[in-house]
Amino acid sequence: MKPGVRCKSCGESIAIDDEYLPGIRAADMAAQYSKGSKFVATQRWQKTLTCNNPNCRATHTYRVDDLRLLDTGL
Repeated sequence: MKPGVRCKSCGESIAIDDEYLPGIRAADMAAQYSKGSKFVATQRWQKTLTCNNPNCRATHTYRVDDLRLLDTGL
């Protein structure tokens, strides 16, 4: 599992490198989600990302509420 967001235009997963999440640990996100609760961060995180989908390539600004854990298939 890796932190990421879903593209606001096409829904494609966009993985986020840990350096984009100062003060927010992926392990903490996983623990919250595994308990069935929504992840709540005390940090204010915001990042503008571009979708990797070649048919989309939309750029949006994402915030803490947009963060999700993505299954990396590993």
